[in-house]
Amino acid sequence: MVAIKNVKRSNNTINLSKSKYKEFQQYVPSICHKTLEFILADSNYSLANALRRTLVNELPINYLTASLTDIQSSDKYIINDIIKSRLEMIPIPQDIDVSKRFSVKFENNSETYCNVNSSEIKYKGKSIDGICSEIPLCSINSTYVLTISDISVNTEYGYNNGKVSPARIEYEIINHDMVNNLSTNSDPSEFRFLIECPGVYNPDYFMNLTISELKKRLDNIDISNHVIEFNVFKLTIPGETYTIGKLLSRYIYDLHPSIDYVNMRIPHPSERLCILDIKDSNAIKLLSDAIIKIKKDLDILSKSF
Repeated sequence: MVAIKNVKRSNNTINLSKSKYKEFQQYVPSICHKTLEFILADSNYSLANALRRTLVNELPINYLTASLTDIQSSDKYIINDIIKSRLEMIPIPQDIDVSKRFSVKFENNSETYCNVNSSEIKYKGKSIDGICSEIPLCSINSTYVLTISDISVNTEYGYNNGKVSPARIEYEIINHDMVNNLSTNSDPSEFRFLIECPGVYNPDYFMNLTISELKKRLDNIDISNHVIEFNVFKLTIPGETYTIGKLLSRYIYDLHPSIDYVNMRIPHPSERLCILDIKDSNAIKLLSDAIIKIKKDLDILSKSF
């Protein structure tokens, strides 16, 4: 039975108090990164890859953005494209109200240039709770003004916009000798994951979101969207690629190793669409049983996060 083992959590901080750079401690986030490490045991590479691919690129992530025309400054050295890009990479709470509109109104009244930090992003005069306040949007010269009149919340997936990928993942196959055994002949069952998120995020939240999204995508599969050609059951799954396709084909094979044929294919790499081929008289039952088994395994995993 699939299991999660050796779970470790940590908060990574930077302490400059005993160094010659201690005066810069105020610019360092209190928690730089949070990590979650665990071993996925008694599993298979298709489930491990489904978790990895979903977490990195296939989650709906909320992020801040603004139109270039809404970014105005009296400082001619301010580059709107750079500010927009930095704004979109600020990690924000994922439960943020997407209907809210934020703004920046900053005037440098000092005698030298200074940073405009993420703490200046405000809603009705108040900074956003739950974001790192020390992230610089730009530096602005003395007496100049920066205004971003309309900052909205968008939702995007990492496969469309790499800026919104919520985590970095280290992924290692444990129980396979990569030196003496060909990977094509391997069938590993243990995988080490290390998930690292910005300090304002909780890796456990994203693991639960990953599991929830995979279950939702499995539920959305329309089994009636199939044809029979040359005694092969061919199911078209719009919006999906290797993550769901490989997961289904592997679990179908595990449930019925004597099956004549099961595999998935991508008609074109630029299109998010996969086709699952099953050559068996009970193809629909095998597919339904595989979906049930995957969801049961995901439910077991969710208890660890």
